[in-house]
Amino acid sequence: MIEYLIEKITSFDYYNDRQVLFLDKDRKDWFVKEKYTYREWIDNWKNSTNVLVTGLEEDQTVFNKSQKLLPEERINSIHMFHNVNGGYSFDEHKDETNVFLYVEKGKKHVHINGEIFTVSANKGIHIPKNVSHKVDSEADTWALSIGYD
Repeated sequence: MIEYLIEKITSFDYYNDRQVLFLDKDRKDWFVKEKYTYREWIDNWKNSTNVLVTGLEEDQTVFNKSQKLLPEERINSIHMFHNVNGGYSFDEHKDETNVFLYVEKGKKHVHINGEIFTVSANKGIHIPKNVSHKVDSEADTWALSIGYD
């Protein structure tokens, strides 16, 4: 699945449709197209701290995998995160949908209500909507954030 996700990170269509974002050193997110030409992105994406691909609910392969993980839920969004160097991606925040955070590779430490939950490869954690949380990842961690009702 990692190779498939790399195809999404480097897809011209995803780049052009503003579905690929990266975080700068201050954890501010940017659409890749705002900062890089497509060629520059292809040559340098592995040097990013964090990469986010949105809109993967439209991709049949990713959607089918997500549906197998959450067979009873109605999926409304799927994003992919690749944390290259490790550390926090976003500041503490709340999501407007329930989220199942599934780790494809690596390890995440999910902070919810003062507790820390460690999520390893091929495991996931449910984060209820409107619950404040933040996530710390180990280097080279890949995950799907699956939003559901």
